[in-house]
Amino acid sequence: MPENVEFEPSVDSNGNVFLKRIPGFNEEKTQDIHLFMDQFKPLMDKLKDK
Repeated sequence: MPENVEFEPSVDSNGNVFLKRIPGFNEEKTQDIHLFMDQFKPLMDKLKDK
């Protein structure tokens, strides 16, 4: 099993389990995640102070 590679399990109709390789995040997807999370920063800061 390779290191630093993520897999997703799936089961076929016979009950066999297969591991499918999940592609890593590229720079664009990583940036999208950061932009999404940044939307919640003001709320998180407000909740943290309470």
